[in-house]
Amino acid sequence: MGVPAHDSRVFIFAQKYKLPIRTVIAPIEGKRERSWRSLLRQGFMTNSGAYDGMTNEECKTPIAIDLEKRSWGGAQFRSGLRLVNLASEVLGYPDSKGLLRHLGGVSCSKIRPAGILPKGCRLHSHWRVPGLPANEDFVKPVCPKCNASARRKTAHYGTFMDSSWYMMRYLDPHKLLTRLTRSY
Repeated sequence: MGVPAHDSRVFIFAQKYKLPIRTVIAPIEGKRERSWRSLLRQGFMTNSGAYDGMTNEECKTPIAIDLEKRSWGGAQFRSGLRLVNLASEVLGYPDSKGLLRHLGGVSCSKIRPAGILPKGCRLHSHWRVPGLPANEDFVKPVCPKCNASARRKTAHYGTFMDSSWYMMRYLDPHKLLTRLTRSY
């Protein structure tokens, strides 16, 4: 959700870096939430400008309309978890690192973008790439600075937890998929 008062991961980040934490959904009278850990299902919008006083359910359509008017987004239902799982299945461990012993760890994006499959690798049923762990060019890239060999992890997660793919998709939903699908 990206709102510290209503998302546990963002709340922890905001506390650590002493960022302001504003409530944007006030609980309905008589249904007090005990802490930020409780997921607020119903409430009234507050600190939300034109949407103040509406319930969080009522304001979904007006927010989507405003986003479309400004060309910032729109209403669309997607299963984000399904998309992330597909990316994880296809591309391997979402936060791939090329591990160079003398440099500690170098991002594989500096060696070769993790979203680009090696030549000859084909997508098979259920979005799997069977030969990827055995592909030497992908698994053992070479550092462009010193020509030292690295090793890329190809294990993948079943969820989006700790997934850089999820965060990239959240921050830039259109360009990431455009870049990735162009490679297939």
